[in-house]
Amino acid sequence: MSILERAISIAARAHAGYLADNGEPYILHPLRVMLSLQEEDERVVAVLHDVIEKTGWSQDDLRTENFPDHIISAINSVSRRQGEDYFDFVQRTRENELGRRVKIADLKDNIANARTSAEDPKSADKLARYEEALHRLKQ
Repeated sequence: MSILERAISIAARAHAGYLADNGEPYILHPLRVMLSLQEEDERVVAVLHDVIEKTGWSQDDLRTENFPDHIISAINSVSRRQGEDYFDFVQRTRENELGRRVKIADLKDNIANARTSAEDPKSADKLARYEEALHRLKQ
């Protein structure tokens, strides 16, 4: 099994049963982000980008699954820590080039989803925050 196939399998198990705000299975979001990228490392990080932040998985779990350190570092860079200011998190993400590229793709997907429900005030706030983060990451 390739590293990408293992990553997809882990992401599918980790996000099983979770729904996104729009009611669709959560796994569709990391899969869309993955498919928007070209390089294998980008795709691996993309499909796993929310497993540390949103599920019970840890960096150690990913090490146990034999993911390389540069992949784990990139996943960590796109994982917001509890209590971390959002724009401090964005700045931290900028420091890892692989993570930065994946976070840009993640934000583009988040922006597309937020625009579909922009009449909701919470979505409008998220949209503004995502657009500002995208601007900062592209600088």
